[in-house]
Amino acid sequence: MFKAFYSDPHLGHANIIEYCNRPFESVFEMNDVFVLNYNRMISSGDCVLWLGDCFFKGKPDKYQHLLGKMNGRKFLISGNHDQGDAAMAAMGFELVMKEAVMNINGVTCRVNHYPYDGPRGVVDKYASRRPQKNPGEILLHGHSHSTEKITGRQSISVGVDAWDYGPALYGEVAKLVWELNQGRHHAF
Repeated sequence: MFKAFYSDPHLGHANIIEYCNRPFESVFEMNDVFVLNYNRMISSGDCVLWLGDCFFKGKPDKYQHLLGKMNGRKFLISGNHDQGDAAMAAMGFELVMKEAVMNINGVTCRVNHYPYDGPRGVVDKYASRRPQKNPGEILLHGHSHSTEKITGRQSISVGVDAWDYGPALYGEVAKLVWELNQGRHHAF
């Protein structure tokens, strides 16, 4: 079982600080805080499912040492800023895939980097990569850089911007899945 989900840290991406209004003075500070936050919650034997956009540009060896500083076994659902499957595996991911489906609290959950819907009013260049909504299914996703954990009637963001710049622990995500499945969030 996975201990946590982790998405969109954009390690090494200086412009993401301003783009997402992250509270860091530099990309070095951001990287250090993310590694520290991650390692506070994840131990060496824990399994973590990353949902993409791990790093930003550069050769695999540029980030291999940074990923190596982060605890646990890492599995990846690739995102739009991630390199090819072989490159990501070479960095230290045990398995690289485009999507997964799992059961959480008796609810079918699709795990994909992309949310169901794209930005409104602009051409969605990722439309072909977005998952289709299925009745009774909850989507765990990243990509949006939402600061909200619940992003729709059937969706939860596990991106670092919604989880205090750390991993989304499985138990907390499972609680949100249960609440969504029970119809306890009526804001959408």
